[in-house]
Amino acid sequence: MARKSKRQAVVAKKERISKKKIFKTALYVRLSIEDVRDRKDSDSIGNQTYLLKQFVEERPYLEICSIYTDNGQKGTNFDRPEFNRLMNDVRAGKVNCIVVKDLSRFGRDYIETGNYLEKIFPFLGVRFISINDNYDSFNTENINDGLIISLKNLLNDVYTKDISKKIISTFRERQSKGEFIGAHVPYGYSKPEDGSYKLGVDEEAAVVINQIYKWKVEGLSDTVIARRLNDMEIASPSKYKYLKGVWKNDRYNNSIWQRQAIKTITENEVYLGHKIYGKIQASLYEGKRKSRVPRSEWTIIENDHEPIIDQETFDIVHNKRMKVNEEFCKRLEKNKHLEKKENIFKNIAVCGDCKNKLIYKRQIKNTKVSYYYLCSTYHDNGGYKCTKKYISEKDMIDAVYTSIGSMINIVTSIDNIISKANSSIRFQEEKDNLANEIKKVKSQIERCICLSSSLYDDYLDQLLTEQEYLYAKNKYEKDKDTLKDRLDELQLQKKKYDEIYTHENKWITAFRVFEDEKVLTKEIVTSLIETVELYSDRSIKVNFKFRDEYEELLNYISTLETEVKSNEQE
Repeated sequence: MARKSKRQAVVAKKERISKKKIFKTALYVRLSIEDVRDRKDSDSIGNQTYLLKQFVEERPYLEICSIYTDNGQKGTNFDRPEFNRLMNDVRAGKVNCIVVKDLSRFGRDYIETGNYLEKIFPFLGVRFISINDNYDSFNTENINDGLIISLKNLLNDVYTKDISKKIISTFRERQSKGEFIGAHVPYGYSKPEDGSYKLGVDEEAAVVINQIYKWKVEGLSDTVIARRLNDMEIASPSKYKYLKGVWKNDRYNNSIWQRQAIKTITENEVYLGHKIYGKIQASLYEGKRKSRVPRSEWTIIENDHEPIIDQETFDIVHNKRMKVNEEFCKRLEKNKHLEKKENIFKNIAVCGDCKNKLIYKRQIKNTKVSYYYLCSTYHDNGGYKCTKKYISEKDMIDAVYTSIGSMINIVTSIDNIISKANSSIRFQEEKDNLANEIKKVKSQIERCICLSSSLYDDYLDQLLTEQEYLYAKNKYEKDKDTLKDRLDELQLQKKKYDEIYTHENKWITAFRVFEDEKVLTKEIVTSLIETVELYSDRSIKVNFKFRDEYEELLNYISTLETEVKSNEQE
């Protein structure tokens, strides 16, 4: 067999490279503790990112499309902001390769991590690379890779649960001896400066706590007390800690007294001098999520520190609260036979100013039941932070039903216009021209990728100088980026012709389903409406779903009308 010339070998190599797939690569970086300092260890955000970039830059078939950084996110679950963004991009086709420093950065849950590596990523056609584990899902040379990776996942999972067990065991032992102070000291107390575990009384805050208990003994409600404190411009617990420098986040500077804070203070036995642990518990190694614990399971160290409230005053306030609760329960029992309606605007009705959800309240007068909505911010903050807003359920339903009816009338008229426009020869010609141009641009992008892929081999074979290689590489990258931008524009335009300028427009389809409905139902509301905003004058604003599709359709029709008028003038 005749030997191939060097030139022939280079050409053959180029052909192989040109056919090699270019992977749209995502770099995923995670750190459990917020990277607030300039960390020097290899797991820091900066060092992880540098390592991943170096790895990818040495491999021409990997092309970085984005970096996803979860700073301060635990690896024991996958509900992380940047990981969720990464998976959205994977499903959208923007990413088909993921690179991580090691498996522990990706996740420490054995079952969930294995599910992604063995099922989800293969199904989505995603290549997964873990650098330190020497794992590449596209490398089939080592048949034991899958077993090794499963073992490492298991070790990561066991490690986190073992750490959880040790930490919780230590905390519980220290709590039983009263040798533990949590990260957040109750309002009215301060951490001891001598390193002991006895809480010290904060005299300034203690005065406020005593006043709160005095008002409760007098029979004032939590809401009234919160309003009084705000009127007196007394700093709320959160703002107080911010002003004292204990809490650093600026958002606490705007916090005010709320009725829940009053309730918490007047129910907390810490003010009797007792140290209490275990009101809320969570345990990773036991599989327990964060939850409230019955009082019988709390750890209580009695007479641990100086009290702020005496037992007699505490009992009076406690008994008053129990009496109010009993009366409330009696009213519920008395009225349980009365009509209970479903809130069809649940999670949809919001305040037009603060954007918080409206409260759905029931009112009973002479056995007659009615319902109404009001601003939760105004209600919960005793009239602070927002203005009063109120509307009856009937008025809300009538207004929304009228708005939906108006939109359905618009749907009918636009449907007729689309029928005429889409039957024209010009409409089909524009669609065909778009399809041809998209095909042409895709071909040009593929050519740029092929030529760019072969450059590195030409440089290694000394067919190109370093300067020629860098110049050509940059030129192909710029050409490719320009072509990709153009392709995005064309595909967006094609999507409009396929999905927007048709009878199958999501906005048209959604409203057409309910055009014969005579009564407003929850199904109609949740299908058509994003939010209903209520304002102080009881006016409402309905924000419908598919607004982009609706506005795009209006722009298209406006363009058609302009062209018709122009043709008539000519």
